[in-house]
Amino acid sequence: MQTNHTTQQPEIDLNKIYGEAQNIYQEMTKEKPNLNLFIIGATGVGKSTLINAIFGKKIAKAGSGTPITQEIQEYKIKDKFSIFDSKGLERKDYEKTLKNIKNFLETRNEQGINAQIHIALLCIQESTRRIEESEKEMLKILQEHRIPTIVVITKAQQDKDENGEKFSEIVARELKIDDAHLQRIWALAVEDDEGYIKPLKGINEMIDKVYALLGEGRKEAFARHQTYDKDKKKQSAQSLLSKYTAAAATMAATPIPFSDFALLAPTQMAMIGHISSVYDIELTKENLAKIVGAFTAVAGVGYAVKIAVGSLIKLIPAVGTLAGGTLNATMAATTTGLMGKAWIAYLDSNFDNLTDSINHLNQSKLEENYKNLKEVKEKNEVVI
Repeated sequence: MQTNHTTQQPEIDLNKIYGEAQNIYQEMTKEKPNLNLFIIGATGVGKSTLINAIFGKKIAKAGSGTPITQEIQEYKIKDKFSIFDSKGLERKDYEKTLKNIKNFLETRNEQGINAQIHIALLCIQESTRRIEESEKEMLKILQEHRIPTIVVITKAQQDKDENGEKFSEIVARELKIDDAHLQRIWALAVEDDEGYIKPLKGINEMIDKVYALLGEGRKEAFARHQTYDKDKKKQSAQSLLSKYTAAAATMAATPIPFSDFALLAPTQMAMIGHISSVYDIELTKENLAKIVGAFTAVAGVGYAVKIAVGSLIKLIPAVGTLAGGTLNATMAATTTGLMGKAWIAYLDSNFDNLTDSINHLNQSKLEENYKNLKEVKEKNEVVI
């Protein structure tokens, strides 16, 4: 004999979830470090073009930064992220410029780790076919301060000269640097007289090298703020999952009833908010309402659990039974992990239009991202 059950979505106290999620998020990110990037090079070398290519917006407009010294301007991108731009390493009176930059770096060091310069890009223009003494001295100063530095050969169109010698090899030899600290780039897509658009090049490779040189704590910050390489954002977002799955598992270390499964919601929404921040999306209360609505429509309190435990559990819509109707730590962690992966997949598939990704979020789109997960395909047990 089969009992009929009525599907009933759980009531959601959005204000409570939002408040608790904010607290969890702040706890998870309280040690979130600053990221300070220093870009140096002669006037006209293409520093502003490079900055805009990496971060996807007109950040470095002429004169739009805040003067820090006579030679340096700060572009405050976010609360914990600044780009410092040097005025220019000109041949005339460059000793004074270098001295002032050295003093600036020493002052920042004295102010503590969050004020220090964490990564530097030293730009040299390829068309000049020469390395200035000021550029050599600048690299020495950066190395003395133990600042990870990539020498960026800008406006790179012709590495070999008429004798077949590569400018990149000259730079590497004279500056005594390896490939991990050197990158040729073309940072502006322009159309020539014949209508051919020269594509950007070397930006992904340079981002990889920056990422490799940064400390673990600042990799997430760089991944979050750069907009060129979506794979870096995805990697950073995926690295967050372990923190939140562990938090969910801890909460369910003592099995909790499925009827109280919503107790996990703040942790899961904090995770969604943290992942969203990596993709540079602010999780406002309005955005949270849309996300919670979509996840609830898909999951009730059971869809992700059904995926996580497969045939071990029988779910009546929004209600479950397993060993007395409880959810253990393993299921809580797995469920939370699947939610995070589904959200990453959704943001990743909408990377080119993230502004509208939440506005157009609905049950069917989120369902599709659940179904496409590798774990789900392997189980082949999803029933909606």
